[in-house]
Amino acid sequence: MSHILFFLIVLVFSNIECVIGCTWPEVDALFIMDSTPQVTSFQHKAEVDFLRQVMSTMKMSSSNVAMAQFTPWSRVEWTLANSTYPESKVQEAPYCPCDQDNCPSTSINTLIRYTMNTANRKSVPDVILVISNSYQPLVEVLPNEPLISPISPLHVFYVVIGSNMHVSRFEPSAHTVGIKVTDFEHLSHLVLPLCQSVNGYIKGGSTTRFGPLCWIIIGAILFFALILLALLAYAIYNYNEENRRLRHRIAESERLLRKQNEYFTSQLHTEMQKQIATGEKHAEEMKKQQDMMQSQFDRRDKDRRDSGIASPRSPRDVEVQVTPIPTPIEHDKNESEEDNRSSETSESVLSSGSDITESTETDSKELNRKTHLPRDHPARKLPPIDLMFLVDTSSSIGINNFDIQKNFICEILKDVDIAPGRSRIAMVQYAQDPSVVFGFDQYYSFESVRRGVMRLSYTGGATMLSKALAFAGGIMYHEQNLKKTTKRHQFLPTPKHDRLQVLCLVSDGYSDDNADKESVNLHDRLHVKIFAVVTRSFNKDKLVPITRFDGSVFTVHQRESVAIWLWRQQRIWAEHYSAFIEKEKKRSTRRQDN
Repeated sequence: MSHILFFLIVLVFSNIECVIGCTWPEVDALFIMDSTPQVTSFQHKAEVDFLRQVMSTMKMSSSNVAMAQFTPWSRVEWTLANSTYPESKVQEAPYCPCDQDNCPSTSINTLIRYTMNTANRKSVPDVILVISNSYQPLVEVLPNEPLISPISPLHVFYVVIGSNMHVSRFEPSAHTVGIKVTDFEHLSHLVLPLCQSVNGYIKGGSTTRFGPLCWIIIGAILFFALILLALLAYAIYNYNEENRRLRHRIAESERLLRKQNEYFTSQLHTEMQKQIATGEKHAEEMKKQQDMMQSQFDRRDKDRRDSGIASPRSPRDVEVQVTPIPTPIEHDKNESEEDNRSSETSESVLSSGSDITESTETDSKELNRKTHLPRDHPARKLPPIDLMFLVDTSSSIGINNFDIQKNFICEILKDVDIAPGRSRIAMVQYAQDPSVVFGFDQYYSFESVRRGVMRLSYTGGATMLSKALAFAGGIMYHEQNLKKTTKRHQFLPTPKHDRLQVLCLVSDGYSDDNADKESVNLHDRLHVKIFAVVTRSFNKDKLVPITRFDGSVFTVHQRESVAIWLWRQQRIWAEHYSAFIEKEKKRSTRRQDN
C-alpha cells in the first residue's frame, strides 16, 4: 500500500501541467518598467521579456495597454489612446537611464495621469503593473502632489526585485499587492501567479480548472486517505482497550497491595500490643520483686533499730538515686560519700537474698562496658542527659525517609556519652497511637542502643502528634518523680530530676491533631528541651511552635549542628544546677548555725 501511495504522489507532481493555462480578463492596463541606473541593460531585457510573456496571456483584442518607464524621471512609451500592437512595441522599448547627477523623480500617480488620461473606459477595471528595484524604488506619490481620481476600479501590482521592501498602499487603488522577487531572472516565474491574482481580484474567483486525470488522482488520494483514517481509528480503539485493561489490572494490584498492607499493619499492631503487654507484665514482676526487697529491708531495718544499729538506705532509693553534679570545691568529699553509700547499698542488696533475673545479668554486662567516645571528646566533660527520640512512623513520612531518619539517629548518638552512670537513651514511635520501643533503663552502651534503633519498624497510618507528645511527657514526668524529696524548695530552678531531659522529635511536622497544648506542658511544666530532625520537606509552621526556636530544627545532614546544640544545652543546665547546689549548701549551713 505504501508503494502505491508513493506512486500516486509522484504522479501528482509529475502531472502539474494538467492545470489549464490562465487568461487575463478584459482590462485597461499600464505597465511601468524600471530603467534607472541601478538596472543593467541585461536586466532591462529581462523586464521586456517578462512583459511580453504577460501580454501573451491577455486578450489584446478587448484590452488596452499603456507603457511607461522611470529613469527615475518619467518616460511614456505609449498611452491608452494609441495602444495598437503593444506586443511589437514592447520589444522596441529602449534602455535609457538618466545619467545626470540630479535627475528629477516621478511617481506612480504621475505616470497614471500621463498615460491613462484619455481612452480610459469606465466599464473596464484598471490594472497597474510596476517593476522596480529595491535600491531606487518608484514611489507612489511625490510630496505635495494631488492624487488622481480613478474612473474605474484600480488594482496595483508592485513587483520588487532585490531585498525586502515594504510596499505601502496606493490610496486611489482598490487593492495594492506587493510581490517580492530575488532577481530579474525569476520574473518569468511570476506570469501564471500574476494572472491568477488579477483574475482573483477582478472577478473574485480563480480561473484554475482541472482535467479528468487530476480528478482521478484526487479521488485516489482521498480513497487511500480514508483507508488510512480507518486504520488510525482502529489503532486508537485498540490503544484505548489496552489502556482500559491495564488500568483495571493496576487497580486490582493496588487493591491487593492495600489489603496486604492492612493485614501486615494489623499483624504488626497485634505484635506491638503483645510486646506492650509483656513489658507491663515484666514491670509488674519487677515491682513485686522490689516490694519484696523493700519488705525484707524493712524487717532488717526494724531488727537493726531494736539492736541499736543504724539502718542502711532503702534498696528502692538506691536503685533510682542519681548523684548530682559535684562542684570542684567538694569533689573529694562527695566522692568519698558516694563510695560509702555504694558499699552500704551492695551489702543491703546482697543480704536481701532476692533472685537475679536474666535482664539483670544483661544489665550488669552492659554496665561493665566502656564508653565509645575518646577521652578528649567534649561530651565526656559535660553532665549526662536523658535523651528521648520521638519518631514518626506514619504514612506521611514514607519508607525511604524513614530509613534515612533511622541512620541519622545513629549519627546523633555518636556524639552522646552513653555509658553506665552517664547519658541514657529512650525511643518512642508514634502514628495512630504511641508506643515505647525501648526505655531509659534498657540499654547502657552505644552499640546496644544502635541495634535497638535499627530494629525500629515502619507502621504507616494516621499522624497523632499531640497524643505522642502527651505520651512522651508522661514518661518524662515519671522519670522526674522517681527521686523522693521531702518538700519542694522555693529556689528550685529545675524539676526534681537531677539531670537534663531532652526530647528529639523526628518528624515532618504534619499532624492530624493540634499539639500546641502538649508542647507548652513539656516546655513550661517539665522544663524539657526539644529539638526536631526533619527531611527536606516539612511543615515549619507546626514544628517551630513545638521547638520554640528556628535554630532547634535540623535536617538529616546537620550532625555537627545537632551535637553543638546538645552540648550548649548541657553546659547551660550544668551552670544552673551548680548554682542551685550552692544555694542549697548555703541554706543547709544557715540551718545548722541556727
